[in-house]
Amino acid sequence: QWSPNTSTTPVLRTLSEQEKNAIQDQKNTDDYEMFQTLPLRRVEDGYGYAINKVFTITISNTTPQQFGKLKKAYTTDPGKMQNNCFANYYAIENPNDNDNILAPGDGMFINILGPFDGIVKITDAQVSKNSFSISATTVEDGSLISNNHPDAGNINFSGSFDPKAKTITFKIDNTTTAGNIATAIPGANFTARYIQSWQWDNVLNNVQEKLGAKDENITKTVGEFTLPIVKKDPSNNQPARDNTTTVIPNLKR
Repeated sequence: QWSPNTSTTPVLRTLSEQEKNAIQDQKNTDDYEMFQTLPLRRVEDGYGYAINKVFTITISNTTPQQFGKLKKAYTTDPGKMQNNCFANYYAIENPNDNDNILAPGDGMFINILGPFDGIVKITDAQVSKNSFSISATTVEDGSLISNNHPDAGNINFSGSFDPKAKTITFKIDNTTTAGNIATAIPGANFTARYIQSWQWDNVLNNVQEKLGAKDENITKTVGEFTLPIVKKDPSNNQPARDNTTTVIPNLKR
């Protein structure tokens, strides 16, 4: 299983700061080059039926500064906003890119509670003054049974700010199948899905807390769409949604 190299090279003498930085830069380069070789693991590469879940938080009475804080976190280091008791997120960025902004080809290493860790690769990144959208896809990073991300598929983090309404909307749109045989087992799959939903709800709570939003100014929405058979929509090469749909609107904290 691939994971970022965070060890320190053992040496017999004290290194200068310049030498330490050079060694760390080389490690980062090696990590990134190894990361680039990992193939994408899309929805259709997983096991069982696909689930699309959309988690949304809308916050009223907000400021551009609050949205700027949210946008900066998700376009540079999402872990600062969404680390929680179930998973910690570590940005993987091209060491030759000094802008510290996530771009296609970059990614995130995810330290997940339990036996599975995972990696996702950024496939699209769009940023403007009042909006952002970061899309990522899981990658093949280990054995068939135990080391892949528990899911196979795509996720999108997006946010927007309406300056007239003074409203921030943040959305997590996740479409996945089971990422390996272990998590495809019905009981394990149910548990994994339940914990994942719990985790994303925690992330919405993180957003509220870190932006200093009051309970009376938020609305949380969770939508779930079941895709028993993964089909391709030829118009955009994305899985087409099945008619079986369950939507749970306006779940407030």
